[in-house]
Amino acid sequence: MTSRSDISMWHPRSKGRKHPTPLKSAWISQAREIDDFVYSSRTNTESTVAYLTSAHGSGKSVTLIRYIVNTMHIPMEGKRGTWPRLVYILPREAEMTIEIDKGALHGFVTNNYTYIGDNFILDTYEGFTNQIEQASKGNSAWPEKILLVVDVELRASVAGEIFFGKLLELIMKEDGPVFSILLMSPHRSTRTVSAFETVVGEVQDIEVSDINPVLAPNLLQDEDKDLLGEHLRYLIDHTLKQDEDAGVVVATTDTSCFEGTKNLKPPAICINESNVTELAKGIRKGHRVFGMNPEVDVTACVDNLRLLIFDCAPMSILYDSKSDHLVKRKRILSENEVDLLASWALKSTTKPEEVRIYICITPNDMDSVQWNNDPAGPA
Repeated sequence: MTSRSDISMWHPRSKGRKHPTPLKSAWISQAREIDDFVYSSRTNTESTVAYLTSAHGSGKSVTLIRYIVNTMHIPMEGKRGTWPRLVYILPREAEMTIEIDKGALHGFVTNNYTYIGDNFILDTYEGFTNQIEQASKGNSAWPEKILLVVDVELRASVAGEIFFGKLLELIMKEDGPVFSILLMSPHRSTRTVSAFETVVGEVQDIEVSDINPVLAPNLLQDEDKDLLGEHLRYLIDHTLKQDEDAGVVVATTDTSCFEGTKNLKPPAICINESNVTELAKGIRKGHRVFGMNPEVDVTACVDNLRLLIFDCAPMSILYDSKSDHLVKRKRILSENEVDLLASWALKSTTKPEEVRIYICITPNDMDSVQWNNDPAGPA
């Protein structure tokens, strides 16, 4: 069964909301708070933390990073303090490659991800963890102060847990650098905030209003998996028949929906955690049709995106406490994960309302959606 849904059916908090034309730099509304935090990094004698909550597609990893870099190049003669080293941390190499490829950091980085001629480093959770380990062995030295901007992942990964754990240990060391840490994500991770509060005390909240347009997805509520597969194949075929260069993203663990599609040439690139770097490679080569595991927390800009489908009840590997084993079973995505998947449309076009969006979820599963929480992750 296919039904048209106003977003209020899916997202109760959005009922009645009116949004202006989306801005790619929504964070500007909180520029004063951001400025104060960045400037304080010059004179801080103790580590401080702020958490910037800003919606998908609001410019956090694009214009905000450029803004901070430019701010740190304003002449400060006669002012107290000195600028710290700026380090921007992304969860994994795939995000780093995507940000560079789409031009977000064009002109700011070289092939080794170091700012040209100055003190800006781009790194990943794993890469910065390695830096901490090297410094602990005496193989490298920390600068006196570091302004650390960190993208907080939605689903906790092993690399992320190790990174945050090592970072907290480093903050507590008396001979470590003074950190000014700006955490960023579309969701406010309560567990991350709590962890930092135990070390630095109060974490400053910087909240940016969501000015993205409210999207109106269609609901695919087929209980029969075979019938659902037929619907998906039809949607993919119909979209590509209308426009052979159309971008299509299907977030599902069941990629059989691509089998038998007549107009799919070349084949879809299917992405999971083990080959997530192929996403950036595919986009770089101009590929436009992707199958994504819904649990891969990476989204990007796909040229001419016309169709976005995501399964809100994918098969997942979960820990079963009763049997003490990992089991494969259906898991209902959280609200934050749904928002993440919808961001394909927000990042791919300035008119996301023109992207046809389909959410695959049965009425029973919809009642099980968890609102505003940190979803379970592989860690």
